[in-house]
Amino acid sequence: MHKPTDGLDLILAGIRVRIIPLHGERLAARLAGYEAAGIPEEEPEIVLQLTPEEVEAKKQETIQLLTRHGMEIPDTDDSFYEYMGLFDQLLHALIRHRVIHIHGSAICVNGQGYLFIAPSGTGKSTHARLWRERYGGEVVMINDDKPLIRFTDDEVFLCGNPWNGKHGLGSPIEAPLRGVVRIRRGEQNAIRRLDIGRSLKELFIQTYQFKDREKMQIVLELLGKIVTKVPCFELHCNMDPAAAETAREALENSIE
Repeated sequence: MHKPTDGLDLILAGIRVRIIPLHGERLAARLAGYEAAGIPEEEPEIVLQLTPEEVEAKKQETIQLLTRHGMEIPDTDDSFYEYMGLFDQLLHALIRHRVIHIHGSAICVNGQGYLFIAPSGTGKSTHARLWRERYGGEVVMINDDKPLIRFTDDEVFLCGNPWNGKHGLGSPIEAPLRGVVRIRRGEQNAIRRLDIGRSLKELFIQTYQFKDREKMQIVLELLGKIVTKVPCFELHCNMDPAAAETAREALENSIE
């Protein structure tokens, strides 16, 4: 394992990633738990490094975005903007390894992975919390905001990574993806299965939008694999723990 001043080696979606940081100790704290400690030393498949100018550009981009949406600008140091800028760089590197990210909240329940998706502020993190409250130790958070998705010939896996939302909920584990739930707020709990076309649309909205056409073609191909292998649902739900029961029943009944 490299020292933070030299490089941080992580294992993300089964890939060795080396980060050459500008803000060593502070960035290392944000990435803690995903280090390649105990794994035989080898050359990384991905190396990430930002220049001071790129960190500053990410800072200004973030401030402008938050200001435009009337949101509070965080009181933080530049290691935060380096952390965010590195994630953008990571996604551009991972797509070459056929790994994508979907904006959502991912949990593992007794070895099975479930992904909740929705626009920001709709309630996907709240719904994941309802599962934790209702089912306790059966539920492990994989990632509360930016789970990675890796593929094998036969399976789709939800993978943790240290970019995991404002509450920092996640763990360095992975689980086979067994169901996707598109969350909508409602007074009554009701769930229905989506067809492939609608499933693809909902997932596409929550992916990173590359400007590069070739990369977006890979994203579409991989999303196609998800919707043909994994059942997708739409859940109208309230904030009662019974919403978790409604979702769990449908998800588990759909597993062959």
